[in-house]
This record gives sequence, structure tokens and C-alpha cells, in this order.
Amino acid sequence: MTRLANPSATDTLDRDDEQAICPRVVMSTSWTKRHDDHHATGEDWIGAHEPGGLLFVALGLVLVAAGFLWRGRVLRPVSVNRAQAAVTRDRSRNLLRSADMAIAEARRRAAGGEPAIVTVGDVTRAACQHYGLFAEREEAAAALRQRHEAADCRLDCTTDAFS
Repeated sequence: MTRLANPSATDTLDRDDEQAICPRVVMSTSWTKRHDDHHATGEDWIGAHEPGGLLFVALGLVLVAAGFLWRGRVLRPVSVNRAQAAVTRDRSRNLLRSADMAIAEARRRAAGGEPAIVTVGDVTRAACQHYGLFAEREEAAAALRQRHEAADCRLDCTTDAFS
């Protein structure tokens, strides 16, 4: 009989058993005994694992749930300058969308073969109704001019944004 690296009363092997083990790796049988006992008793997988691992998984699920609820929005911006830039971008985007809505509405109202008439007032009305924005005439006219040119409205639309 030969003793292994971690001697205990149950860690002795016969020479035949020792040859079954890789000659370069000396292994303690106490782990294999515990492993075999675990499978013999039929413990479920939760009871066999450490509670720290389950705590780690639970914390991960809480973080995923929080991310899902926030949907990527930040509650409070870190920088005042970044917050102001975000407000400016949103206002500009909403004015451009309002101009698109005004152009689409004017095209729907126009009879076949007649040009659609889009006014700056239509843009300010759409911005107020859909986004709650009060837009100055100059801002609404600039948004309407930009969308008028981008949508190639010269063929079927007229507007007062250029005057």
C-alpha cells in the first residue's frame, strides 16, 4: 500500500488501484468519495452548491431587472452642460418632426394636381399639439425650410418659410 499526498486513514490505495491513476497526478480519494456520496444520496443541484453562488446569481437578476425598468435612461444627468445639450437636441429633433408632420398633413389636404400649402403656423401648431413645445416663428421657419429642402417639396409644396 502507498500513501498519497494528503494522508488520512481513508486515503490508502492498493498497488492495482494506484496504477489506474495517472502516474504524474497523485489524487486524494477524499474528494472522489464525497463526490460519489453526493450522487448516491441524490441531492438536488441547489443543495450541492455554495450559497455565495446563488447570492451572486440573485444579484445579477436584480441588476437585469433594474436595467429593464430604467430602459437605459439616466435619472439625473451628471453634467449640466450635457443636460442642456440633450434638451437642445430634443427640441431641434421635435421641431423637425413637427415640420415633417405639417408637410404630410398639407399633402393629405391638397387636392390632386394642386400644390400643398405648408405654413409656419402649421409647424408651430403641430409642435404645440404633439410635443408641448412653444416654438418661435424663426425656429419653426428654419425647421420647415430644412425639411422642405430635404423632402424635395419644390415640386408639390409651397411654403411661407422663405419669406
